[in-house]
Amino acid sequence: MSPMVQLLTVDSVLHPGVMVSTYHFAKKINVSNNEMCRNKLSGIYCVDSENISINNNLTEGNDRRRINIDALYRGCNTVEIQSNLSQNNSRKGIRINCVTALRQKR
Repeated sequence: MSPMVQLLTVDSVLHPGVMVSTYHFAKKINVSNNEMCRNKLSGIYCVDSENISINNNLTEGNDRRRINIDALYRGCNTVEIQSNLSQNNSRKGIRINCVTALRQKR
């Protein structure tokens, strides 16, 4: 069974709402049905991870991008982004840097 971040509300913190990285052994992670609001960084931040699914989340009023897929060393592999709602964030869009096999559905 894959690890899940689900039914979580993160509000007004000094870091990303949800951070997924190899430092946390991030493989086969499902981030779904969460609210990441008014964070100082991105609502969802993934770095150097694999098999990540980001679905049905709300990212609102964050100081950086709503969803940020990044690389510190090797990048992310197999990322799916689907049915997320984002509004009133300081920076627009989803930032993607060094991703292999991105699946984005609307």
